[in-house]
Amino acid sequence: MSYFSPSDYVSLVAMTSGDLCSDVDRQRLHRRLIDLHNKLYPRIREYDLRLHPNPEIPGGVSQKSVSIPTIANTMTLIYLRSPAEAEVVESLMGRDALCATGDIEVQRHPVIELRITPDHFVVEFIIAPDAWYDQQNFIGKLSVYQNRQLFYQILTQLQDDYLLGFWCGIHLDDTHLNTKHLPPAPILYEYLDTFADRRDWLRIGRWYTPNDTALDDNNVVEELFERIRDLYRVYTFMAWTSKNNFHSLYQKTLNDSNH
Repeated sequence: MSYFSPSDYVSLVAMTSGDLCSDVDRQRLHRRLIDLHNKLYPRIREYDLRLHPNPEIPGGVSQKSVSIPTIANTMTLIYLRSPAEAEVVESLMGRDALCATGDIEVQRHPVIELRITPDHFVVEFIIAPDAWYDQQNFIGKLSVYQNRQLFYQILTQLQDDYLLGFWCGIHLDDTHLNTKHLPPAPILYEYLDTFADRRDWLRIGRWYTPNDTALDDNNVVEELFERIRDLYRVYTFMAWTSKNNFHSLYQKTLNDSNH
């Protein structure tokens, strides 16, 4: 039996239609996601993955996805850097008001998001345009050829069912690439060179259909945790830290392109 029932997916259609009859279904889905978080997060801690639930959302379940600027017919679990690390990065971004309010804006950080929509369940690494400080770090890091090779290696070591691209939204875009059919490294580098900070979303994830047997009730926690571990390698490659700081190379790349 699938962890998510057909009525779980249907209830999300009604979120934007105003159908109050599905409130009970949505509440049940909300509880299922909280239960999923309560099973996944101890493993995240046990394996020392430095990911933390959304500090602004009790229980971690939200109706907002980092993949789109507005609220959509979805429910999500979002994991990101610690609140203390998030404050440092947002301060570097010039968010002086953060010092007074302490409010973290999740879309300003790379995340690993678990998302259910009417059509799919997705576990996905996402870095949105608002996370431009980390986007610039990624661009600067890729300016070193050895890092390009390392990132290509990370992608080739993923399972062959991940989808990646630069699109926005909760729906799958036709422009995505598949890790099963990655282009040769030089062509992928040309593709990555089209990525622009403050403009593009960058995302890599596994998209499940509602009848996917990988989401079987007896297997769902193991399956999703393994996917989170996969995507954590992408996360640590891109996310800015004082030890993973390529901003000076980004600035050099920017200056070179202006001459």
